[in-house]
Amino acid sequence: MFLHIGGQVSVAVRDLVVMLDMEIAKKSPLTAEFLSRVREDRGVLSVDGQEPRCAVITPSTVYLSPISLPTLRRRLEAAYGALEDEGPGPVVDKGRAV
Repeated sequence: MFLHIGGQVSVAVRDLVVMLDMEIAKKSPLTAEFLSRVREDRGVLSVDGQEPRCAVITPSTVYLSPISLPTLRRRLEAAYGALEDEGPGPVVDKGRAV
């Protein structure tokens, strides 16, 4: 199963590590440092070149998606049912600051 994250980009759901809301991610020094290091080391792919609303992280790539986290979450739930009711699977940041 694949998750469409904008433009012509889809990511295999089995490869999802985490999806982060960019507004919250920018407020965290650790997350900001992580994204900065990833940009320098292996690159970040911006989907559609639009303002990113969500970071979709896989083992090999970080995608900056113009689609909001709630929309991507709904797409996953439509495919897999309620994420909270299931066992191990993709980790989805629900937009709460930690």
